[in-house]
Amino acid sequence: MFIDYYNTYTPEIYNLQDIIEKLDAEETSNSICSLSKDKLIQLTNEKKDGWIYSTKEKAFYEVVPGGRGGAMPPMEIPLPDEWVINEDSVEVTTTIQGTSEPHRRFVLKRNNKNYKGGTYKTRFYVDSTEFVKL
Repeated sequence: MFIDYYNTYTPEIYNLQDIIEKLDAEETSNSICSLSKDKLIQLTNEKKDGWIYSTKEKAFYEVVPGGRGGAMPPMEIPLPDEWVINEDSVEVTTTIQGTSEPHRRFVLKRNNKNYKGGTYKTRFYVDSTEFVKL
């Protein structure tokens, strides 16, 4: 599923090994749940954060102290009749919930990517994104 995620949200084509290299993930043949905190830290090169790929579970795990992300206002996706349909792409501009203020523009293209290992290939992928300036 992570392979599909990368191929949905990036314009490039990624296979499993490409993603492992891009994330600089440490590989383990163990189940992540069976590893101690010290072993997890050791796997992430003593940085106390990073990515681990479990070949046993065929899954990626991110080690991040304190969590990830930040607060942002909820976004709304407009109805399809408000999307801009081009010859080879679709443009969707999100707004901040409760306002008509444009926030971010996504350019989607048909997902004809040929990659191995995915389980839920999406119909479209995100070719580009940009914040909309008023």
